[in-house]
Amino acid sequence: MTTNPPAGSRRKPDSKMSIEPEALPQAARTKGRGGRYLTWVTVALLAAWIGAGCASAKSVWNPRIGVYTRDQAILDLGPPDKEATLADGTVVDEWLTRRGHPGTAVMTGSYYGRPYSHRYPFYAGGGAYVVDPGMPDSFLRLTFGPDGRLQAWKKYWR
Repeated sequence: MTTNPPAGSRRKPDSKMSIEPEALPQAARTKGRGGRYLTWVTVALLAAWIGAGCASAKSVWNPRIGVYTRDQAILDLGPPDKEATLADGTVVDEWLTRRGHPGTAVMTGSYYGRPYSHRYPFYAGGGAYVVDPGMPDSFLRLTFGPDGRLQAWKKYWR
C-alpha cells in the first residue's frame, strides 16, 4: 500500500522494492560514517602493507652491520660478481640479485584496407601501443672493513 507524503516533503512514495535504511544491519549502511570508516581502514592497511615491504630490506641488513663477515656473505650469496680492495684494506663486493629485462613497444591492429564506401572512404583501423618499460638489474653492494666484518650495504638498480 502506498501512502502520499505530507505536503512539502521531498520523500518519494514508498514502493514494494524499496528497503528502508533502518531495516539494514549497521555494517550494510553506506551513508554516514560507516562508508568513510571502511575507506580509511582500507587505506591505512594498504599503507602499512607497502611500508612493511619497503622496510624489509633494511630489517635484513641493518642488524648484520658489525657482525656479518665476508666469508658468511660468500657462503650465503655465492662469489661476488665484482669485488674491489681499497688501500685501507676495505673490501667492496657486488652481487647481481635480480636480472632485469629491456623494455618493449609493440603496435597492434594497424589496418588500412577496408573496402571503399561513400561514407567511410578511408579507414585506418585503430592501432594500440603496448609498452613495457622494462626493469633494470638489481644489485647488492656490501662493504667489509679490514677486519672482514660488514660496515655498510646498499641496494641499487642499474
